[in-house]
Amino acid sequence: SSSSRSRRLSVFNIPDDTPQLAAASAAAAAEAAAVQRFSNHAVGASLVAKALSQQPIDRAALDGLEIVFLHLALPRLVQWKMHHLLPVLIDYLLARPDMNQHTCGAVFNAYALANRLDLALSTWNELAGRCFDIGPFGSSALIKACARARDIGAALQVFDQLLRRRVSFNAYTYNCLLQLCASAGRMDDALAVYNLQRLETEPANLPDAYSYTALMRGVLVSGSVELTQQLFENMLEDGVAADPPLYCNFINAAGRAGNLGLARYLYQHMMLSLNLTAGRSGSSSSSSRGSPSSSMDSSSEGYAEESCNEPAEHPASKGSGTA
Repeated sequence: SSSSRSRRLSVFNIPDDTPQLAAASAAAAAEAAAVQRFSNHAVGASLVAKALSQQPIDRAALDGLEIVFLHLALPRLVQWKMHHLLPVLIDYLLARPDMNQHTCGAVFNAYALANRLDLALSTWNELAGRCFDIGPFGSSALIKACARARDIGAALQVFDQLLRRRVSFNAYTYNCLLQLCASAGRMDDALAVYNLQRLETEPANLPDAYSYTALMRGVLVSGSVELTQQLFENMLEDGVAADPPLYCNFINAAGRAGNLGLARYLYQHMMLSLNLTAGRSGSSSSSSRGSPSSSMDSSSEGYAEESCNEPAEHPASKGSGTA
């Protein structure tokens, strides 16, 4: 065993000024920082639990802690099975003058971990009654709490309330709900959310690659493969750049629809837009498709050309690409 320990790589037996020493030092520092964070969070949560266990609660001790420590204590109380202290801490947090949207998100996440969606929804109703804007962080956490409970109806109802009460949120909130609806194959609900997202005027709220990834997952789960072409056109119109997995979902859906012309076009579009044709020589690189940027601009013509040569049944052209 002593010989095996002597062969083990250590920071102390690596020559100075080498990449191995830098990597080992960075790894050791990261591990030490992680241990320190865990220790700090655990200590902070222990102090919070002790203050909450007093009768009455030790408000002076809680007031002396930064609010971020109280946020971090919430999941610890759930992990330590101290569920009876959770409402006590949350009532205190919601009464603090420095509460913010991160407080709301931490509260909703803690209730989700405790499998108490009912308490998360009642807290949301209380905050809405106070006209408090829970913000993007709180909105997304509330939708995710509904998703954790697999309650799509509650998620859609919360989203409707968020819209009517003009709560501020971003694309991540939309994407959480899209992912929930699409995973269950409820494409009608997913498309309703998606169409609202496309009407947004704030750039941070518009559909992104995650939005289309969620939609294409829903297309594959529900079998609504007839939506593939329209969604791809919308993605190009929105200026969203797809990654290889998203392209593969589009190609998969086109293949399941039996639209081989669209599947071939999507594959060639992927090769050009992701610059994957560098290793391909001769005629394929000098074809009429042109450069990646020009293929984006002439996508309708490219698919129309594919359609003319494909005997499978499919639309004759892409059209204007409007929603």
